[in-house]
Amino acid sequence: MKVIIVHGSNRRDREKLAEGYLPQNKRGWFGWIKEELDKKDIECVTPLMPENWAPVYEKWKERFEKIEISEEDILIGTSAGELL
Repeated sequence: MKVIIVHGSNRRDREKLAEGYLPQNKRGWFGWIKEELDKKDIECVTPLMPENWAPVYEKWKERFEKIEISEEDILIGTSAGELL
């Protein structure tokens, strides 16, 4: 079993990355929950979705389909909120 967490979009993320912020999939609770699950030997996948400041469904779908998913896995998707 693994946990797969997909972040939402963030229209300001291109600017944030240029300012030295961590990528969206490592900021806030994403990095924290991955570390906590890893400590418990639970695999956690937090893919960085392409150009999340201007998401394109086909690009996101392509990235997501590269993740191997089983019936035992847990999928978590976040909204397009303003995550800093």
